[in-house]
Amino acid sequence: MKTKLWKTVQALLCLILLVAVLGMITLFRAAAEVERVWQTAQQSLQQVHSPKDPVFAAPVPTVLDTDLMPTGAEKVIFTDPLLPENALYDFVQSRLPQYAHCAVTASIEPRHEPLQTTVPEWTLQLPEGYDAHLTVTDPEGIKVFDGAVQQSYTRTFAANGTDVCTLTLRQQTGEGRASFTYEFQVMLDVQPTVTLSTETAAQGDVVAVLVSGNIFGEPMSLSTELGLCDFVPLDTPGSYGAYVPVAYNRGVGAWPIEVTVGDTAHTLSVQVEKRDFTVQHMTISQSVADSTWNSAAASTEYRAAIYPLYELTDNERHWDGAFIEPVTGYRLTTQYGLWRYTNGKYSERHSGIDMACALGTPISAPQNGVVLFADYLQLTGYTIVIAHGGGVKSMFYHMNSIDVAAGDTVATGQKIAEVGTTGYSTGPHLHYEVKIGSQSIDPFQLFDGTSGLFAGLSAAG
Repeated sequence: MKTKLWKTVQALLCLILLVAVLGMITLFRAAAEVERVWQTAQQSLQQVHSPKDPVFAAPVPTVLDTDLMPTGAEKVIFTDPLLPENALYDFVQSRLPQYAHCAVTASIEPRHEPLQTTVPEWTLQLPEGYDAHLTVTDPEGIKVFDGAVQQSYTRTFAANGTDVCTLTLRQQTGEGRASFTYEFQVMLDVQPTVTLSTETAAQGDVVAVLVSGNIFGEPMSLSTELGLCDFVPLDTPGSYGAYVPVAYNRGVGAWPIEVTVGDTAHTLSVQVEKRDFTVQHMTISQSVADSTWNSAAASTEYRAAIYPLYELTDNERHWDGAFIEPVTGYRLTTQYGLWRYTNGKYSERHSGIDMACALGTPISAPQNGVVLFADYLQLTGYTIVIAHGGGVKSMFYHMNSIDVAAGDTVATGQKIAEVGTTGYSTGPHLHYEVKIGSQSIDPFQLFDGTSGLFAGLSAAG
């Protein structure tokens, strides 16, 4: 009896041991499968994350710093909503060897420092192969976008402030699916600034008043006794330039410039320095002098036709680089700003340059512009005035003929006339003059690109 009982106990112990061994084998197999699924999930995460993170960019010249964006997942969670509480048991009982799916989520921690931009428009470029969802809340707390995004999303600020954004990227890959959520902010905080291209200027120079950061186009105004000028747009969005003339006869000393941008007033000052000018003695026939320079009728006609043009200005910039010399093969006979004596008596300061060359030499437009005047005047002969924008004008005197009419648009290098000797002239030459408002500036600084007229522009050539 005892032997029979002992055999029964031994059998039960063997059965229990067998069950235990089989259980352990099953557990090891389950653990191995869990590890395999986990490795698969990690591989899925790497596959999903490998293309590229979203790229946040603003229009040239400002690009949001993509280095600020996270490049990897900081928190990874392996999840399966179908997995019961007793994961190992139910996994062994109902899921092996049939493996259904897993999901991998990557949460990118919210950025505490916003991405900075200096232009009102920013763009989100998305990597390919993702199902994307984006929400954007504007600086006023209003949700301005909440929906699916394909390829890219562009947003324009209406004012300074911070957009709060959440972007979710989803992709099905391999045996599982993955989701990446980015939380970030884009901040625009740009205040207009006003600067001068130089705080000192010699007689004949140009001083540029440069406004930057006026990206919402607040109204601007400028006031100075140095002369009339107007703001024109520059190459960078939100940037403007007004070009202040310092004429040959401007007094030495400090001259204030008052600028208003929106509701903010700025007071600046430029120090005008003396420049040495030469003296010229010129002889002209009395009959020519009497019919031109000494003629009240000629002076009245000239003032009526030309003086009103001094006050004309616009906020469009037509010039796009350095000016070209209007004639070739010339000899400089009269310099800018010199003191002129005619027939032994002081007559004037010369406001332009005289370029002597052969009769009929073609005259070209030195830069793009619009013809304001093209006609014959008793004092200056055949005369042309071209506006280049912002109050800047080119003036041409004493020509033999003209090829343009008022209202025409001309391009740099386009023929506009031929050299002559009409009006107050002693021989074939071109009197070329550049004015800003009513004030004359040194033309040679426009030819070599050193003039303040090119301050704030990308190139002067």
